[in-house]
Amino acid sequence: MYRSAAHDFSNVRPQKIIQFSTTHRPKQVSCLSDWQWVKRIKQALVKNQFCLYLQQASALQTLDFRQYYEVLLRLRDDEGNLIPPAIFLPIAERYQLMPQVEKWVFQAFLEQLSQANSRVLENCRFAINLSEFHLINYQFIEHFHQYLMDFGVATEAVCFEIQENTALSNLKLASDFITEFAGVRILFCPRHCGSRMSFLHLISETSCR
Repeated sequence: MYRSAAHDFSNVRPQKIIQFSTTHRPKQVSCLSDWQWVKRIKQALVKNQFCLYLQQASALQTLDFRQYYEVLLRLRDDEGNLIPPAIFLPIAERYQLMPQVEKWVFQAFLEQLSQANSRVLENCRFAINLSEFHLINYQFIEHFHQYLMDFGVATEAVCFEIQENTALSNLKLASDFITEFAGVRILFCPRHCGSRMSFLHLISETSCR
């Protein structure tokens, strides 16, 4: 259940229950070949057919007063159907299209966030997934800092989600990344976190929560 970020960033209210719409998966999408999907993904980038959605998440126990939302990606086809990422992202990864897709995601996310009102920014936090490609790419740090300057967003409302396995496979880079963005008050959230001591050590050694 999801709702368009284009509306959520401007209309979301603290302590308000949000009604979400359901993602629809057309039956014909599974019949497309890899090449057809590559063409469709490239078309979506050109025609701006990707869209961001928010999913509210509630912690069982937390000291953070902010409401927490995950930023999710969908692809809207020519008929207006929403296609979930499990359908098209594996193709994007296989054919090296993820850098372009994720660049669109980050720019669209920050643009929407820059248009949110001050109450939303003060009372909500928006988590965006960070792939291994960007975690190990030092240029991304520079690019994202530039995005922040271009859109003038409140960094306290931004949270990066990183897969535990991704961080463990790139401990030094993950540590550098977390430390860098902790300096501008962006939070870090591990996804699918277990109890492996190396990952807990990484968190304890950085200034990020």
